[in-house]
Amino acid sequence: MKKLIFLITLLVAALSSNAHAANRWFSFGANHSNLGALASPGQITDTFTLSGPPVPVLVDFELRGYGSLDGDNAYRDVFNLALNGRTVLTATWDLGGGGANVVYYNPEDALIHPVSHGSFAGGSVYVSIPMLWLQSGLNTLTFSYSGDPQGLADEGWGINYVSVTQVPEPATYALLLAGLGLLGLMTRRKAGRLAA
Repeated sequence: MKKLIFLITLLVAALSSNAHAANRWFSFGANHSNLGALASPGQITDTFTLSGPPVPVLVDFELRGYGSLDGDNAYRDVFNLALNGRTVLTATWDLGGGGANVVYYNPEDALIHPVSHGSFAGGSVYVSIPMLWLQSGLNTLTFSYSGDPQGLADEGWGINYVSVTQVPEPATYALLLAGLGLLGLMTRRKAGRLAA
């Protein structure tokens, strides 16, 4: 039992040391749904400051398509996401305008779930990027659309919400998994002794 308490204490210490290393747990949220439909081309930029060393974060957001926002077709509208000027996602989706859903650039393995509500009925895309690194100081997250200007009477886009949340660093995950493995091994050994 003492070994089990020691292991649990070690795991908790590993997780809390990651948070203390960054001096605090970082999170940022924004809701831009009050902006309504924006014309393409256009952009929305969120800025936030990280005091302390760089940290890994999970980025989630919901993109909204209005009217006939196009996927990959004759009127292709292209979405781009950049963190501190570096592109982390480029894609196009059928959000009421037809065309194919195509991801052109996704180096960070974003999880993407597009939903079209039908012709001229818009749609939405839910995006989750499991790990991006924020830099110390000022950070900028820029959402933008490019394509032929078709006017808000035809199509528009917007960002409903943005969430940026610090995640444990990979080394902390490794410590956690190692501790859980030891815990499982100890439990099996104890169960084997009790059965004997």
